[in-house]
Amino acid sequence: MYGDQTIWLVDFLAKNNGQPDGFGDYWAAEVDKTDSSFYRDHATKETLANYAEGGSKAGSTSGNDLGGAARIGALYLFVTTEEEFAAKAVQQTAITHNNPLTLAAARFFSTVTWRAANSDAPYADIISQVLSSQEWPTEFITLIQKGLVTGTAGTDDEAAMQSYGPSREIPGGKIIYPQTSCGISSGSVSIVTHHIVKYGSLPDRAAALESALISNAMLGGDSPSRNMLIGLALGARDGFVPPARWVDALVYKVI
Repeated sequence: MYGDQTIWLVDFLAKNNGQPDGFGDYWAAEVDKTDSSFYRDHATKETLANYAEGGSKAGSTSGNDLGGAARIGALYLFVTTEEEFAAKAVQQTAITHNNPLTLAAARFFSTVTWRAANSDAPYADIISQVLSSQEWPTEFITLIQKGLVTGTAGTDDEAAMQSYGPSREIPGGKIIYPQTSCGISSGSVSIVTHHIVKYGSLPDRAAALESALISNAMLGGDSPSRNMLIGLALGARDGFVPPARWVDALVYKVI
């Protein structure tokens, strides 16, 4: 779903000189064109309701889903500075996810991505510097630090995910891990940070990117949103390229 929305954002930015102003109306119109198979999560429904009321066009404030922040990769093609990237990342995220934790994620991962592309510092160092050099919600800092610790230690990915929070049993006896959900407060950004730090330190960058994305997907939950940010941060550096078979299979390509 947010992959589709990222494509919409690329198209919109290409038509509007890289400016996200007005994307909200474009986004709402594109959602309106979708059929019943298009999943509309809570943030989408709440934002559409805000638009339908005809008053303030504001994004959802009740959830801290990662989805809105996951679209920020589209902006990388149209910005020239770290500050511009961060500001526009927050701007486009707020269209559907106007929650402090989601906005923090947009600003954080856009900054990490920009610095990764423009320095040779290890990802762990970049993340630590970004975390310490700017103001962040206390809860957000704790979540990022969890992923930083397990990623630096090279902890097994499933074990790392399990360490971010307790599991719970749902009807039928199935065990689930809330941290794999899209909720930032549940631990989704911890998983993202872990994968960036751990796989970003491996010498074979192409193999590392493939392994990171597959591993994250196998953890389940809202893996697409997480992978969009993992792929963005790692892909900012030369060598972190997806397998040709993946690229060849794409229906939509931005050249």
